[in-house]
Amino acid sequence: MSLRDFTFNSDPTTDPVTVDAYANVKITGIDSTVAVDDLFRAMTSGPLSVNWKNTDGANGITVQVLGSNNQDAADADKRVVSGPTAIAAGAVAHIEIPVAFYAFYWFQHKATVGSSQGDSKVYGNHKRV
Repeated sequence: MSLRDFTFNSDPTTDPVTVDAYANVKITGIDSTVAVDDLFRAMTSGPLSVNWKNTDGANGITVQVLGSNNQDAADADKRVVSGPTAIAAGAVAHIEIPVAFYAFYWFQHKATVGSSQGDSKVYGNHKRV
């Protein structure tokens, strides 16, 4: 069975707003066949690539990607596979995960400076091999 690449992004109806602690960014499939969810399900070990844009005009954000094989794991039991990465206002971070070792991934963001919230958009692709 051949799987096609999976393109995904954060909720297209709004730019998720940060809080002072890490929070999950909801992810959905570009073709709308996958519901908006807090986690990303990797179907193969192919690479993940993400363009993470800070859409706020003034405040910086900090982002990270967590991985686990347990979709119900607490954040403390997940592995940080990328980050933390600071993204300045209006800038884009390019994140690459060469091999998707884990079954589940969470994309998280927070305000870099407490009480100075920002917004972000996630655009990604999972190369299914």
